[in-house]
Amino acid sequence: MQLNFLNEPSVLHNLQYRYSKDLIYCKAGPLLISVNPLKDLHIYEDDILTAYRLKLVDIPHVYATVNTAYTEMRKDGQNQSIILCGESGAGKTETAKHVIEYLTFLTGGDTGMRRKINHSSFILEAFGKAQTSMNDNASRYGKLTEFHFTLTGKICCSRVQTFFLEKSRVVQLCNGERSFHIFYQLCAGATESMKARLNLKAPSFYKYLNKSESMIIPGVDDEQRFHSLVEALETVGICKEDQEHVFAMVAAVLWLGNIIFSEGSNGQVEVVADDAVSTVSRLLECSTFDLITSLCAQTTLAERENKLTFQQATASRDALASYIYVSLFEWLVEEINKSFEAGKGHSVSTISVLDIFGFDTSSKNSFEQLCINYANERLQQHYYRHLLKLVQEEFELDGIDFSKVHFQDNQDCLGLFEKIPRGFFSLLDEESNLAKASDMTFANKLKQYLSGNSCYKSEQGGKFTIRHYAGEVTYDMDGFLTKNKDSLHSNSVQLLASCSGHLPQCFNSKLLQQCGSSGKSNCLNRNMGTEFKGRIFKLIQQLESSTPHFIVCVRPNSKQLPDMFEKELVSKQLRCFGIVEVVKMHGYGYPTRMTHQEFASRFRILLGDTDNISEDPLSIASAILQRHRIPPTSYQVGNTRLFFRTGQIDQLEVLKNKALEGALDVQKLSQKQYRCPQFEAMKTGVITLQSFIRGENSRREYSVLKKLPSKELLSLRTLQRSQKTVIQLQSAIRGWLARQQFSRMQSANRFSNKMANSPKTFGTETPKGLPEENIVMSPSNMEDIRVQLVKAEATLGQKEQENAALQLQLQQLQSKWSAHEEKMRIMEDAWQQQMKSLQTSLAAAKNSLAADNPPAEPRRFMVSPSPFSDSEDAMSMGNQTGTSSPRPRFGSIPESHPGQESNGKSAPLGHLAKEFEQRKQILDDEAKSLGSHHYPEQQLRQLKLRFAQWKRDFKVRLREAKAKLRKQGHADMERSHRKWWGKKHRKPT
Repeated sequence: MQLNFLNEPSVLHNLQYRYSKDLIYCKAGPLLISVNPLKDLHIYEDDILTAYRLKLVDIPHVYATVNTAYTEMRKDGQNQSIILCGESGAGKTETAKHVIEYLTFLTGGDTGMRRKINHSSFILEAFGKAQTSMNDNASRYGKLTEFHFTLTGKICCSRVQTFFLEKSRVVQLCNGERSFHIFYQLCAGATESMKARLNLKAPSFYKYLNKSESMIIPGVDDEQRFHSLVEALETVGICKEDQEHVFAMVAAVLWLGNIIFSEGSNGQVEVVADDAVSTVSRLLECSTFDLITSLCAQTTLAERENKLTFQQATASRDALASYIYVSLFEWLVEEINKSFEAGKGHSVSTISVLDIFGFDTSSKNSFEQLCINYANERLQQHYYRHLLKLVQEEFELDGIDFSKVHFQDNQDCLGLFEKIPRGFFSLLDEESNLAKASDMTFANKLKQYLSGNSCYKSEQGGKFTIRHYAGEVTYDMDGFLTKNKDSLHSNSVQLLASCSGHLPQCFNSKLLQQCGSSGKSNCLNRNMGTEFKGRIFKLIQQLESSTPHFIVCVRPNSKQLPDMFEKELVSKQLRCFGIVEVVKMHGYGYPTRMTHQEFASRFRILLGDTDNISEDPLSIASAILQRHRIPPTSYQVGNTRLFFRTGQIDQLEVLKNKALEGALDVQKLSQKQYRCPQFEAMKTGVITLQSFIRGENSRREYSVLKKLPSKELLSLRTLQRSQKTVIQLQSAIRGWLARQQFSRMQSANRFSNKMANSPKTFGTETPKGLPEENIVMSPSNMEDIRVQLVKAEATLGQKEQENAALQLQLQQLQSKWSAHEEKMRIMEDAWQQQMKSLQTSLAAAKNSLAADNPPAEPRRFMVSPSPFSDSEDAMSMGNQTGTSSPRPRFGSIPESHPGQESNGKSAPLGHLAKEFEQRKQILDDEAKSLGSHHYPEQQLRQLKLRFAQWKRDFKVRLREAKAKLRKQGHADMERSHRKWWGKKHRKPT
């Protein structure tokens, strides 16, 4: 949006209007302004990610800023930095998450790397963030995330640097605030077995946590967050055993706060040996005696043990708890960095994302708030330097005529902190080294030496006020010296050395590196203020070596409610960051700067062949500007550089691209005239050669095919048809993938058109007079399509491998089927032998009865051959035993008709013979039907069981028939049967 009047009210009105339409991003010169929506917006969906990656849209967004940084890194090879500025509650951390998410998506990194990066942020959020009066998810540490890139622009590794964890929050809380999230998540989400091992209670049970009434955050599920934390720890490579150690350290910190001291009449204290002491000693894996001794006594350099007072013992306990937690946090950062170091050797450039704690104030501001606000002062100076100071200094050095932009510099406030030897940190270190120093003596020293600074004002009651860039803050002097010393008694160091746990041993090793020996008294007496100042200086030096891209995050209201815009609060933040001044400098000034040599080399093609122009870069640049009639008001020529207003270089780039396209057309025509005859001759030769090769190959193939048997020839043709089918399938898949890609591009194009024509895509309506955003098709689109085509071909290759695997599996199944058929044939042969044995026995019995008792009407029993014999035999048997009645299921009992036989005496055996023929025919039919069944093995087992059952029943009926014949007086037949039956009975069944 182009503003008619460039002043604070117009900028404020524009931000308010866009915020009401959920347009939270706004471009202000080189800045991106982000107003915290305090609600979820659908402006980070996958289609929007794709649209910005393909550069189909050019609407202000955090993704566009990342695109700019990434493009400049690839173009110049220069390290880049994305710096998020703003006070606490402005949404810096959430914006940083979107920056990192899009950066990993833009570079096409592997899914595992992206997942690790996202989960590492979640781990640090649990251990390094807390609820404050200004923000429910406030960063209590600073974080710089470095992404290292290869020569091809892919992320090869990542590294996290942290700054100044607010460790006093572990032991001290203001009402309405919470300690670090991990304490509440562990108490809420631990399993019952973990709670038993760590002796966990409710958060209100622990004294470090119940100093504030705030135990839960509305809308936040600590139990679910804990489960997500466990998953994140596994993702970055922290094993289950180490996770148990981590949670044991967290629980030990909580239980340390519950250790109670009893004060005697002489002022000395003793530790009350209760559940808290035993739990801490078990979690730290140390003896209870060593723990009690370290908390209530101090060993001097002369190895004398002095009892501590109540206040000293409490301070010693709190110092130990704070140190354990800070060491645990640093250990987690080291483990996270280890999981990202695999490809560091391939790094050629970096993009750093800085998310540092915002400017902070509370009801009682102490040493921690002062350090945080000092870091913001130093970062603010970096902001002023690159957006306002350096630009104007360059104008002055090059002799450019410009209107100087005045802004409220914070250099005086920085001098208050950093001046040597009478700056705030120098005086703090000096006072901390004095044996009899106190907070009040330090307050007097500040008043003595800093009263001349306009940013300092002394207050009554040991307080003082500093005028920061974001406003005045009053600090309470209570505890300044103690916090600056950061002392850890030698007994506490020895306690950590005596612990057998993995993490306490790691902490002790780090102590040995820092202080040389564990026996030195107060080995961790460090000046935290000066140490913190040194780390901030190193951070600024690292940022100075990169090209900065600033994102200013704005807090819309003090109540943290969505759709509420407080003008006074927002206006104050705009003034703090000099938004109007930055827009003036880069809108009315000359934001684009190039040296004479750079401009001449870059746009020399626009001049053409000219003999009367000197080869001096300045002469060439002037000739280019004059030939293309660039208005003199659009640029200025400096001593070493050319300065252009916004958009002027873009016009020259368009002219340059047209000239290059014309040159390419001329080259094409000349190459065509020269290459066409050669190409035609080559084409004719290739066609002739191809015809000879095809003929020779066909003749060889024919000679081979003539010698092949018909079966092998059929297999070869089948193979050729299969290959043809595979080729057709491949072409169909490639076509489908191409159509899918084209469909996605159409969807992205429609989305970009919709956003350009109706900003309702972001839930907004374009204000009247707002020009439509340009939809730009990037030249890199074709390259992205080619990359995706390569991925599609890789997918196709994978599908071909899966097809080959399926074919191999089919061959294995066919082999198993052949084995089953062979098994069935063997079983059928066995059944045939059994049937022949039964037929022989029945025929013998029948012949014996016929010899002894000739019937009135002779009847010949037809003994059927095996149901597995030749088809002609089976057919004859079927004709002899055929019936018009429905075929019974094998194993069913046929009805008996005793009157059918002419000779009643032989009727029982006649019925048995007829039943045998029927059962044989049923068995034959069901055996033939096994091949068409879905589960032949199961059906075969069932058929075998039915056959065995019928065989037993048939033997029983034979015995009954024999007994009946005996009763009818067939004595001779009985003797004959006895001889036969004995033989039959002796045979194995």
